[in-house]
Amino acid sequence: MVPSFQKVRGGRSSRAAFLSLVFVLALLPGATTALAKTGEHQLPFKGTLQAAEVGIFDPGPPVTLAVTATGSGHATHLGLFAYSYHVLITFNFPFDFSGGGTIYYDLVAANGDHLYSVGEGFGVVAPGMPDFNHVVEQHVITGGTGRFAGASGRYTVDRLISHATGITSGTIDGYMVLAHDD
Repeated sequence: MVPSFQKVRGGRSSRAAFLSLVFVLALLPGATTALAKTGEHQLPFKGTLQAAEVGIFDPGPPVTLAVTATGSGHATHLGLFAYSYHVLITFNFPFDFSGGGTIYYDLVAANGDHLYSVGEGFGVVAPGMPDFNHVVEQHVITGGTGRFAGASGRYTVDRLISHATGITSGTIDGYMVLAHDD
């Protein structure tokens, strides 16, 4: 990500960090409130994305990394899209390269319509790939503009990020509910 971030990398993913990830992800579905109402038409929301992250490291305490990213992708109901996100990652103590935070996405369809979401994510060193983190995010769609005004839904982002380059890529899998049919 950033050179100073790599210098403090002290170890590999621990079993405790992995179990923390499982625990956090198990709690997320019950913790979110923006669920689609019963009877609304859920549209599949699937695709791929890639981005370049830039981070500002703060050795703390607590140890944090403020990340912004821009990228592109392709997904159902968006087609080709551009997107950006930002997140403040708080790392676990002792520092083991695992941590999480609240992440805010702005996805922009080719026609300029925006789709917004907020999610919780957690990353750990990817098994067998010590130079990569595996990040899983659970998102709630919070609305948008144009076709996505009033949209709701949920989706998961599952991605890998290179410590050396800040390049990340992965998949989107979930659903959306449009407030009106276009």
